[in-house]
This record gives sequence, structure tokens and C-alpha cells, in this order.
Amino acid sequence: MRKLARPLVSLLTIYALTVSVHASGQETANQAVIGRARGAYYSLARNGFKGFKATIEPNWEVILAHTATPESLEVFRAVRFSLIVDEKGAITINHEVNAILTTPKMQRVVNEIHYHLQRLVAGFFSTWGMFMVDSAFGEANTQIKVEHLGKEYRLTHSAAPGEVTILMTSDLLITEWNLVSPRAKRIVKPHFQKTDAGFLLTGYQGIFEPITAGTKATLDFRIEYQDVGGMKLPHKVRLGGTYGDEPVEAELVFKVN
Repeated sequence: MRKLARPLVSLLTIYALTVSVHASGQETANQAVIGRARGAYYSLARNGFKGFKATIEPNWEVILAHTATPESLEVFRAVRFSLIVDEKGAITINHEVNAILTTPKMQRVVNEIHYHLQRLVAGFFSTWGMFMVDSAFGEANTQIKVEHLGKEYRLTHSAAPGEVTILMTSDLLITEWNLVSPRAKRIVKPHFQKTDAGFLLTGYQGIFEPITAGTKATLDFRIEYQDVGGMKLPHKVRLGGTYGDEPVEAELVFKVN
């Protein structure tokens, strides 16, 4: 198989849609607002999160769509992926293959599949971790400017490589997070479920708008959780949207060891 199917390549190169940002500085006079907001969200860190291990089961029929063939599905399904997520939300992906993929030619194909899948999963976990492991409001000492806009707050702070803006309702619910840099604008529009433990991220829309060079992309993520040791961890992630003019879709299942 000389190259991956085009829908897979288009899908798995959208890593730039999501990004986790950390900044530094002192709290502003609106420290109380930010403090309440930090406490309003479900936090794995507050529950003693130490990371987890899981297997990854991509739904290749969904990802490859109409380009899926018995030959390609046999190759893709022969690669078995495992995932390690550390206490900060950073990931490591490993893979194993069966005998049909041991030739040098097929190993190159496997390495390419691994590379693109890792970028996709890392992109998801960078945004998921920002809301579930770290904080969308940056580190505890981040200097944040707070503007009151009627029933809404606008929060801004500097973060390499640009400026972060967060829109938040008076009930402390984030409706939009965006980062503007010289090269692109990245927007995350999260969706939450209110729980006794705080707002739980159930999905988000990620938008990448290039300013210099690049391809506009929009993806909608939906997250289903599994309870592991009293903690909410991703079980199934579904995504769909567009990369330029091309539709993309994927489904990933994470089975915690």
C-alpha cells in the first residue's frame, strides 16, 4: 500500500486545532472571580489524578469512510495501539503489529499510521487536559484581565505565542476560549454538563483559522466517559467536521487498563 487513504491524512493532520497554554504573572484585582471560576469546574487534579493507561481502538471504517477496502482495513486493524497519559495530561502512544506487517515496506506504512494517530490523539488530549486536568484559566499565578460585559465576563491574558481570550457567563460557564497568534487563530467552544463535582467537559468545537498560511478547519468533538476509581476518564471520542472543503469523521475508543 503506497500511501494512506486521503481522508485519514486530512483528518490526522488537524493537530493545530487544539492547544494547551500556560502563562505566568500575578493575580489581578479580580482574583475572587477567577478563584470561583477555577473551583466551578470538574478537576481530576483535585481528585488525586496520577494518569492512566489504556488501549486505543480506532474505528477505521468511520475514519476511512468510502475509501475503506478489505485490504486497507486488514492493515489498519492489524496495528494495536496503547496509550499512557501522565498526571499532567501529556500522552505517549505505543503500537504492536502482527506478522503481516513485519516487512520493511509495511513497517513504513505502520510508522505513518502511528505518526498521524499520535498527532490526532495528542491534539484531543491537549484540549481535554486543559479543561479536565489543568485549568482553562492558566496557572495559579497567571495575570488575568477581567472585563464585566453585562451578564458576561471577558478574560484576557498573555501566553506564548499570543493572547488568550475567554468568554464566560455570570454563572462562570466558559462559552469560548481562543488564542490569537501572528500565524493563526484557534478557537475552542466547549460544552459542559453540570455535576455535583463541577462543570464536566462533554465536547467542544475546535476551529483553526490561518492568518498567514494553512487550511481552515472546524471539528466537533463529543466525549463519553467511563468511571475509573471514582474519576471521569474518556471512553469514546467522536469527531466530525471539515478540513478545507473536505468532510472528515473519526471515532476512537479508550479502554482503561
